[in-house]
Amino acid sequence: MISQLCKNINFTDMGIVGKCFTEFVFFGDGSLASLIVIIMFVLIGVRAQLPLEVMYPALLGLMFVLWLLTGAVWLIGFFLLGLLIGGIMLGIAFLAYLAKG
Repeated sequence: MISQLCKNINFTDMGIVGKCFTEFVFFGDGSLASLIVIIMFVLIGVRAQLPLEVMYPALLGLMFVLWLLTGAVWLIGFFLLGLLIGGIMLGIAFLAYLAKG
């Protein structure tokens, strides 16, 4: 069933185009679209052999942006978990630096 918004679509309004795209392709579920985008990003990054120093912040940024677009709670959860892990890694690296000096 096509919603009334998507019957008279204006292709210059990207917000409506994105909503209708997720309605048709992902059955209106932004979480499924987000999961597919994240998996594609990870697979492309692994295939390109990008280092973790590039992939980790980019993945966190991608999760935050997708959370803003979809409002899925699991995305902000993984984003906050990633910030926590990043802070722990930074603290361990700082303590190792202090131990050398």
